[in-house]
Amino acid sequence: MNYRRLALPTHPMFFLVLQAIVFLVGILFLGWHADAIVVAYFFETVIIGLFHIVKMLIVYFSGNAQREALRNATIEQQKQNGFFLIPFFCIHYFFFLFVQSVFMFMFISNDTGNSFNVIANYAAMLQREDVQQAVLVSCFTHAAMTMRDFILPKLYHEYSLAGMFFQPYGRVLLQQIVVILSGFFFMLFNGALVLAILLILFRTALDAWMIKWGRGNFAMFSKERKPSDGGFI
Repeated sequence: MNYRRLALPTHPMFFLVLQAIVFLVGILFLGWHADAIVVAYFFETVIIGLFHIVKMLIVYFSGNAQREALRNATIEQQKQNGFFLIPFFCIHYFFFLFVQSVFMFMFISNDTGNSFNVIANYAAMLQREDVQQAVLVSCFTHAAMTMRDFILPKLYHEYSLAGMFFQPYGRVLLQQIVVILSGFFFMLFNGALVLAILLILFRTALDAWMIKWGRGNFAMFSKERKPSDGGFI
C-alpha cells in the first residue's frame, strides 16, 4: 500500500505553491506588512536547518544505509560519519546563518538595535503578528514536505550522515542571496508591496527550478542521488 499517496498530495510543488498563495493573501488581504515576507523567507532558513537536524537524527538512529556504513567502516571513518556530525552540522550551519542574518538586519531593521545581536533581532521581529503567521506557514510547509518526501517513503534508509551534511546549503545559499538583495531594494523603496509580490513569485519559481534539477535541500528527494554522495547533484 502506498501510504505516501494516501496521506498527502504528491506533486513536489504543492506545498510550496500553497505557501506562496497564503503569503500573497496575507499581504494583499490580511494586512501583513511587505517586509514580513522578507523576514519569513529568511527565517525559513532556520526552519530548514532544524528539520534537517531532525532528518539526521532519524538517519542515525533508524537508517539502514547509515547502519551499514558504520558497520563496514574503520574507526576513523566512523568518526567522520558518526553522531559527531550532527552537533558539528548545528555549529557549522547556524554560524553560516548568523553571518547572513547580520546582513539582513542591516537592510530591513530600523528599530531592532545592533544588527550583530541576531537572537534579539529575531525575537523582536517575531513579536509582530504578521511575521508570526508567515513563519507558521513556513513551518507547516516544511513539516508536510518532510513527512511526505522523507518519513512516509522511508527515504532515511537510503542516506548516511556524511551524504546528508551539505544538502541544505545549495538551496539556502541561493535563497539568502535572493532575500538579501530583496532587503536592499526594500530599504530603497520603503517596503514596497510590489517588491514583496515579486519576491514571492521569484522564490516559488526558484524552488521549482531546484526541485526539477535536484539542487540543494531538495537533492535528498532526487532518485538519482545515492547514499554515498556528498554535496550537490
